[in-house]
Amino acid sequence: MKDEFIRELQEIYKKSLTQLSFSQYSKISIIAGIATFILSFAADFILHVRILETSLLMRVLLAFILSTVVTLAVEMLILFYPHYKASINKNRIEEGLIYTVSYMTILANSGFSVERMFDRAAGVEKNNVIKQLLSSFLTDIRVFGFDLEKSLTRLSERSPSRVFARFLDSIKNAIWTSGELKVIMNYQFDTQVQNRKEKTESMLNSLMLLSEIYIALMVVTPIMMILMVTLLSVLSTRSNIFASVTILNSIVFIVLPFAAAAFLVVLDTMRGAD
Repeated sequence: MKDEFIRELQEIYKKSLTQLSFSQYSKISIIAGIATFILSFAADFILHVRILETSLLMRVLLAFILSTVVTLAVEMLILFYPHYKASINKNRIEEGLIYTVSYMTILANSGFSVERMFDRAAGVEKNNVIKQLLSSFLTDIRVFGFDLEKSLTRLSERSPSRVFARFLDSIKNAIWTSGELKVIMNYQFDTQVQNRKEKTESMLNSLMLLSEIYIALMVVTPIMMILMVTLLSVLSTRSNIFASVTILNSIVFIVLPFAAAAFLVVLDTMRGAD
């Protein structure tokens, strides 16, 4: 069970495209956990000594429990980071893949080999994540001496996007079967165009639904709440005026800004771009 968890974490960490090695990441995780536990235990113990009038054993126990919770929270953030990074890279790859595939298709139709095609694409690529992956492919061939099949396999394993991994697998299969790189690249380009159309239609439908929810929650509901509170405050006694003002201020200065920020997060997640 432990070995399987570590193996899955290694795979996710590889797809996060982080510059640090997994061993360095593990050391940082362990050091951060130990440092967090020691610092939080000392701070909690000093705080309990000054605030609580209990026995020494109870103070140590409370400090141990709180420091354990803080340490687990820090470790969870460290473990979640590769997943977050891989998800961000996946969205960025799939957002710019159509442009990369279109350029590679032009090169393939001009008679370029796979290595030259990846080399030219890496030179003009504007998407940093795709550029990093293409550069790692060239490094495997020119520095480590791997053959074309091995380099494509390693690149597919590093890719956080399944769409990009399938694109690489199709190139590898074309090399080993018919060798017609033009045909597979034209097919991949048509597939990317179709996927972009479907994704755009889905995005428009989602944005229409989100706009209706936004109008209902951010425009209609606050106005109705403000009118209701205002009318109730007018009809009620003077003692409830302060409570009504507090409710109105809470709606305008707390609820609406946080709700707007939540909508921005949802919109940014739906876009999945840089």
